[in-house]
Amino acid sequence: MSSQLQRAAISISSNIAEGSGAGTAKDFKNYLDIAGKSIMETVSILFFAQKRNYITETCRIELYNEAEKLIKKVRSLKS
Repeated sequence: MSSQLQRAAISISSNIAEGSGAGTAKDFKNYLDIAGKSIMETVSILFFAQKRNYITETCRIELYNEAEKLIKKVRSLKS
């Protein structure tokens, strides 16, 4: 589970970075969509981590709130 979480988290910044070098605005938005999906995947893994008592509910809620902020930032880049 930890390696899956790492891959999902790394995918967020990697897709934003790769998208920033994209040739068109449409391509950039595509990469931002993928980054958004990686954020949601990360949140999903955090729920499972809590269920298995790897993290506390407080920790999951804090990370979820940070993920919400990040989603808003990624969406604002699409505008």
